[in-house]
Amino acid sequence: MRLGYLYSRYPVISHTFCDMEMLALERLGWTLEIGSVYSPLASLRHEHITRLRAPVRYAPPQ
Repeated sequence: MRLGYLYSRYPVISHTFCDMEMLALERLGWTLEIGSVYSPLASLRHEHITRLRAPVRYAPPQ
């Protein structure tokens, strides 16, 4: 199965619930597509982000 997530800004510290959901889906064999309109404002993020296999694709700068 394949599922896409589109965020206005990703990753951000407040997306913990979404991050955990994506990790669980990957463990179940789902292929994820992660998109973000904007890059993160800060480098602060949860360490579990590094376990996500899906790359994050960003919209081109305007």
